[in-house]
Amino acid sequence: MSSDEEHRLARVALTWLAEPGTRAVHRLVERLGPVATLDLLLDGGSPDGWLHTTVAARSAAGDARAVAAEALDRADRLGARLVTPDDEEWPTRVAGLATLQLPDTTRRVDGETAPPLCFWVRGGWPLGEALERSVAVVGARAATGYGQHVATELGYGLAERDWTVVSGGAFGIDAAAHRGALNAGGLTVAVLACGLDRPYPVGNTALFDRIADTGLLVSEWPPGAEPLRPRFLIRNRVIAGGTLGTVVVEASARSGATQTARRAIYTGRAAMVVPGPVTSAMSVGAHELLREFPKARLVTGVGHVLEEVGRIGADLAPLARGPQRPADGLDDDARSLLEALPRRGTLGVDGLASRAGVDVRTALRKLSLLEELSLVVRREDGYALVPPARPPETRDARTSAPDADDTGSGAAGDGQRTAVGWCRASCQRVYAGRSPGRDATGPASMSRPARSTRVTHQELPPALRDAVDDFAEHLSRVRNRSAHTVRAYVTDLVSLLDHAVRMGCVDLAELDLSMLRSWLARQRTTGAARTSLARRAASARAFSTWAHRAGLLPADVGAALASPRAHRELPTVLRADQAAALVEAPSRLPVPVSTGHPPTAPTQAGPSPAEATPSAAGPGTALEAAAEALPLRDRVLLELLYATGVRISEACGLDVGDVDHGRRVIRVFGKGGRERSVPYGVPAQRALDDWLRRGRPALAGTRSGDALLLGARGGRLNPTTARQIVGGYAEATGLPPTSPHGLRHSAATHLLEGGADLRAVQELLGHSSLASTQIYTHVSVERLRAAYRQAHPRA
Repeated sequence: MSSDEEHRLARVALTWLAEPGTRAVHRLVERLGPVATLDLLLDGGSPDGWLHTTVAARSAAGDARAVAAEALDRADRLGARLVTPDDEEWPTRVAGLATLQLPDTTRRVDGETAPPLCFWVRGGWPLGEALERSVAVVGARAATGYGQHVATELGYGLAERDWTVVSGGAFGIDAAAHRGALNAGGLTVAVLACGLDRPYPVGNTALFDRIADTGLLVSEWPPGAEPLRPRFLIRNRVIAGGTLGTVVVEASARSGATQTARRAIYTGRAAMVVPGPVTSAMSVGAHELLREFPKARLVTGVGHVLEEVGRIGADLAPLARGPQRPADGLDDDARSLLEALPRRGTLGVDGLASRAGVDVRTALRKLSLLEELSLVVRREDGYALVPPARPPETRDARTSAPDADDTGSGAAGDGQRTAVGWCRASCQRVYAGRSPGRDATGPASMSRPARSTRVTHQELPPALRDAVDDFAEHLSRVRNRSAHTVRAYVTDLVSLLDHAVRMGCVDLAELDLSMLRSWLARQRTTGAARTSLARRAASARAFSTWAHRAGLLPADVGAALASPRAHRELPTVLRADQAAALVEAPSRLPVPVSTGHPPTAPTQAGPSPAEATPSAAGPGTALEAAAEALPLRDRVLLELLYATGVRISEACGLDVGDVDHGRRVIRVFGKGGRERSVPYGVPAQRALDDWLRRGRPALAGTRSGDALLLGARGGRLNPTTARQIVGGYAEATGLPPTSPHGLRHSAATHLLEGGADLRAVQELLGHSSLASTQIYTHVSVERLRAAYRQAHPRA
């Protein structure tokens, strides 16, 4: 064995004999070298009693050198490597851990913070190069939607600017930061508290495989090491000391993320904290860091983080400024004249000068300036304010107006990219577009006339109306709910409060359990389904909990409100051959079925009437272009729905830039703005290529923006029309009634039947809970039972 191999083997053996970070072992290695230190410890020459006991206990379990040799063999089989301080890729920054001293330490794990002896690494990047420009993003495992959204944005933004994102691979904030970096195509490093061959948590196995493919998995423990609780604190010192700074997104009072931040502070690294709601238990520890350590900096985005860890003077974050107004640069006299003008009507020069407190000559001079700035207009009887111009429709490309034929709900993707900006004024848009044909608590056939949710909301007492607006703002800002979810909650809440007012409740504090129960009973008598009642009960409980925490209710009256048990039906699932026939239907049928109805005659040409443009007439017109493009659009829609299992709103919300053709992956923004990457297959890739090359250019126009799927008039394809397309092709092909959600069910079931892991299907579908994914196992069991009953002679 060469001297280099002997040194490497000794470092591995020392890491097994004593936990990484042990200061006594580090000092011996610095003074004697790893080989002599190993011989000394094995001979019983430990400098303190605790280390002597630990080495004796480990030595009794096996020979240290033999264990180290076995660990090196296992690493080779795993495709991992050992990195020591003698290697070129060793991260020199971790040497700063030698000076780390945590004050007031009572636990041994807080005092044993020496630099690592070696690292086990899986991945192709050199470790030192990967950590050279790196930032750690850590936080709570039980993270809120707000925290996961912020962590994903930070991971994506840092990776987009060529910074390495380092975290611990745990659930919650860690996983969100890793995924954000991966989705940006950047580099991310997961530092584990166990062996590389048994990553923890197991639920993130697919994530760890993705990190190993494009980034690095790093551990101080040899393969086979278990994820014991103290090892996470030992691991945290590497995250803090190996990076330029640590960002804490969310942390409870006892979170390990706060320990990482403290280690960063006492190592001289930048420590940053993202503030959270003061009412959230997941932000208590983060806020205490800001209070306890003046060096900890409050950050709200990637710009602030780079200002702390980037180049001095070159990576400064732009100052947050409000919108510029034309009157901002006016002097005092001009501003006084502008404020003196009435909101409506005109005022003469003399009266205006008197109201503004300036002489007439100054008034005339300043009014000429205001007129040039288009702030005032001169009329026959004096001066008046220029009426404010109506701002143009500033909708995101994902929320552009749907095609005229795309009736129904709003365009897809509303609130997918960014959180909805709510306030009391803009919150009113939640009530827009509600159908006035049905009352909030009963059908239109009841004695009192039907009213829309907007009208009902406006008729509530001011205190109740304000409570509705505040609750909507809480759902959007704090809980990061989508606009559609907020609309559903608000509709239920307005119905509840309207019922309470009719029972004599004029103050929210008077709301009690009997009113909630009578409201649900009224809903039941009007024919509401059990699933609708369960959802409305959930809305009432959520509002009651929020109102109690906000001090509007003396008690959480909704906590005792029971929900009717809904009959959960198994989803309709197509067979694999039926799904294939459906996705291939646009290529086989002579006419595009774009309205959801089968073609009436084989000789019919051109798009359906709902998708025909009024100006299209004759050959060479937009009608013929649409007739050629729509089957390509329908084919790619069906292929993506079945190949990826995405929701119909997610498919309609896709942009052209969300498609990664090289890796055959699409970037999807699901419920609550959560981002995920979903793979697709070769058939979907061919359909996408045909659509982008021949179909989309024929339909694209000024209203298209970056939308991937377009309607006949060039706007973003509407989910309602997309549902009609799927149902129409299913009917034309002779299949059972099928919806986009049915294709999603079919994709998930076929994956499980093909041997896919349930966690992988959960990640693919974007389910926040594994319980939502487990229904597909019931579907497969039902198919198994049906096959058994048909084939077994004793069934």
